[in-house]
Amino acid sequence: MCTTVTISEAAPGDVLAESIYDAETTLLLREGVALTNQMLDMLLTRGREWVRIEPRDVLDDCASCGTQLALRKPNGVARPWACNGCGKVYFGKAPESASSAVPADLTLEPVKKLDLTAEEEAAFNEVWEKNQRVGVEQRKHERHAVKLPATVLPLDGKFMISGEPVELTTQDISQGGACLRHTEAFDHPYAYIHFKLPANRELRMLAKVVRNRDCGGAWEIGLKYTSRVIEHSDHPPCSVAGCGATAAYHAHLYYLDSESGDLTFEPDDSCPQLCHEHMLENERLAIERPNSIASVRYPHTNRNGRKGVTVYHPVTRCEKLTTA
Repeated sequence: MCTTVTISEAAPGDVLAESIYDAETTLLLREGVALTNQMLDMLLTRGREWVRIEPRDVLDDCASCGTQLALRKPNGVARPWACNGCGKVYFGKAPESASSAVPADLTLEPVKKLDLTAEEEAAFNEVWEKNQRVGVEQRKHERHAVKLPATVLPLDGKFMISGEPVELTTQDISQGGACLRHTEAFDHPYAYIHFKLPANRELRMLAKVVRNRDCGGAWEIGLKYTSRVIEHSDHPPCSVAGCGATAAYHAHLYYLDSESGDLTFEPDDSCPQLCHEHMLENERLAIERPNSIASVRYPHTNRNGRKGVTVYHPVTRCEKLTTA
């Protein structure tokens, strides 16, 4: 079912559900086209206020309890979200509409560490090295033979946690994926991987399971990265519905209090933070209200309609922001 959204709510990549014509019935945009920023700007200049788009790629309902989630599927960046109905945890982008998904930060302690015995490792390496010689290299990036501990969490096809975390060891890694050693086959379509890197660094990724191969009794698990995982507490998301990008600015309101008549400066509770792209869009599409001094209507901030302007302050790395 197609959806009607305002031009400011439409995003690059949204697919038009019906063609758009001007007043003279000249075709402007054809049904099925993927919108770009230039197209949206063109529609704004022509006075168009809304468009009809195809359904976005979203995780609609919780697979466990049926509660509405409206999370956008992870694509490039993902965060953990908990279903407010049953507590099941999903990975995805910020909800694009009314949702019962709430931010969830993961603190995972592996229930068990799975590593190979000396005999299993020798057999694994013999078969694995033979496979490397006869197989066709499919990774685009150079592999690095390095042993790193990695906490692995199985996910189902809707990116919901579907098992207990275990600690595995990498056989090799590359920019686009990793090979892990396991004592058994990993029968899940996706995985969350938390790498512990040298110098107390960490890397969290979502990956698609592309290979389960028996290597002399132990198993080679091939993973292809799909998204980087960002924790809510360390990297607050943009407050624009459906964005999911990391916030770059706090939004504050500088407005005239209608009761006291005083000028007031305070955080904008209606849209606490914005990514860089939406900050630029917020300014580009801002419209000054007629017959009003220093009062601007923004597409994202000041949703309460106060008589004032938005002021931005950069988000610093050391800050811990509330994102609920």
